[in-house]
Amino acid sequence: MAQKTKIVSGKEPIEFKSGNVIINKKSTKKFAKELSEINQSAGGNPIPTPGEAKSTNKTTTDAKDGGLLVGKSHDDGGMKAVVVDTGQPIEVEGGEAVIKKEAAQNHKEELTKINTDGGNGVPILKKGGDVPSTEKGAYDEELAKGIKVEKEHTSTIEKIYNHEITPEQAAEEIAKDHLKESHTYYSDLSKMESKFDKKGSGGKLKEKEESFYTFNVRKVSGVEGVIIKESDDGDDGFLMVLKDSGVFYNSDIFVEEKDYIIGGFTVEELDSVKVVGDNSKLGDIKLDRLFRDRIISHIESYKKSIESALAKKGVDTSIYTISERVNNELANLFQYLDIRLQDDMFSNNELLADEIIGHDSFRLWRQRITDRVNASSSISGKISNKKGKVSKEDAEEFTSNVTLQHILEQLSNIIENPDEH
Repeated sequence: MAQKTKIVSGKEPIEFKSGNVIINKKSTKKFAKELSEINQSAGGNPIPTPGEAKSTNKTTTDAKDGGLLVGKSHDDGGMKAVVVDTGQPIEVEGGEAVIKKEAAQNHKEELTKINTDGGNGVPILKKGGDVPSTEKGAYDEELAKGIKVEKEHTSTIEKIYNHEITPEQAAEEIAKDHLKESHTYYSDLSKMESKFDKKGSGGKLKEKEESFYTFNVRKVSGVEGVIIKESDDGDDGFLMVLKDSGVFYNSDIFVEEKDYIIGGFTVEELDSVKVVGDNSKLGDIKLDRLFRDRIISHIESYKKSIESALAKKGVDTSIYTISERVNNELANLFQYLDIRLQDDMFSNNELLADEIIGHDSFRLWRQRITDRVNASSSISGKISNKKGKVSKEDAEEFTSNVTLQHILEQLSNIIENPDEH
């Protein structure tokens, strides 16, 4: 009888092959028995439950025949692995189950139900589910983020369900939604998709994405304390950052104080955003991720600051709970943009962020940034040495030490003065 198998890290990366499927931790814990049966149906290894892992004697660094991953979580650095037939490096985490390729091909529907149970994961890919090809994080986590973003089309889907529009009309509505985000959305998307390797059964990159830390660094003449991160081949343009803090600092793109307040970021934050097929350092998709994450982070911080202040005051909760008081403060804050929050939004930071990002003020500001990126001499390879309106010190301050209220105030000013650049 075959032994239950746990997959552990060794001196070399764990070996996968294209077509292996990785099941998220929560679903693995809940459906370990079913996953083990599915994997064994194609001659794969029996899969132990997370609770059985300690007493499981059979260990391996070869994941091709499946098993239970035992090791670090993504938050702790993850487990390094490689897809041996493509050479693609990936990161997995302890607690996930690995399904043999042949078993996955025969049980796509069952595995999809398991992996998406409770909204924890994503559907298995149609061709058996390639191993994740992103460098940072597992494929299911990256797709889960995408699903949350695409929920902006829920109202359109509901219209189809209620027979209010045809599928053809739905496609038009969705296209219009994306064009509101960027007037070159589909041109940018086409460029991104052209970088995929069409021969693979999943989204495999032709080239490994580069990190900013593999770039050459040289000083900007005439601007003290600023350095340029430059690609080795010179094709990816330049990114100007402050030497000590890594804060993005480019007077051709971030012109006013409000640009740093609304969307300031560091080179580390930009480098952490991985978009499959998009190697551009200031691509629209990457910037949109950065700006959205910034808004969500500030919403979380605002809620915590209000909760902390109320707790210190020892407020009377016999009439209103702390949560209700926080919601009231949040509702008042959103009045800067004349946004009326619905009851189901208060507990969902991503929905709250979407209200801000979908507002005319944010769209107008975002379009200005897009236009500057497209026109900027720094992207074409010619660095402007002019000093901007914003000092280096203020750029660092506005990037790192603003609040949600500051951001909404600046967006409110944009609506009041839409022609100012």
